Amino acid sequence: MAYPTLANLKEHLSVAGTGEDGILTRCLSAAVRYVETATGRKWVAEMGDVLILAHMLALASETVVLPVDVWSLTATSQLVGDEGGVITAANLSLVGRPSRILSVRGALSVKHHATLKDVMIGASDVCPADIFGAVLDLAAHYYRMRDAGSLAQAGVAGEQAFAVMRGIPHHVADILRARTIFHGGAL
Repeated sequence: MAYPTLANLKEHLSVAGTGEDGILTRCLSAAVRYVETATGRKWVAEMGDVLILAHMLALASETVVLPVDVWSLTATSQLVGDEGGVITAANLSLVGRPSRILSVRGALSVKHHATLKDVMIGASDVCPADIFGAVLDLAAHYYRMRDAGSLAQAGVAGEQAFAVMRGIPHHVADILRARTIFHGGAL
């Protein structure tokens, strides 16, 4: 299961037709961004690079604690240091899947930071049911709480309008609080 789709949100709200698709899509996008920001992680996998600060980097057959979940390494995955040093996928392995623990075999000169390049980041291609529900309920909340007239009068348009809204449903806040990453662990 990935994040909720427009069709999921329309079914959840019992909205028919396409007249509200624009606002519903913006509500859904804003809810996804809010959930990712609040929890400190993406809940679907995507290719990307992970910046690792020097004080987090362990070298020579040790482990690195990553700031995000890494789902998989590819043949092109590399750990690259500031000064061009490289450790390839052959010398890297994840402890579990997904993982925040990267096992490193070999030495790499790192002065300030390193980058883990070309890795699959995120939780997986599966969004947990509670996060799926939180995104759906938050998007529905945004839709129900919209007041295009007063926001437009205040000079707020588009996706900025969602930043004006205060508060989220308590059950959504509880889910996000339980899933928030803080210093490498859940609160």
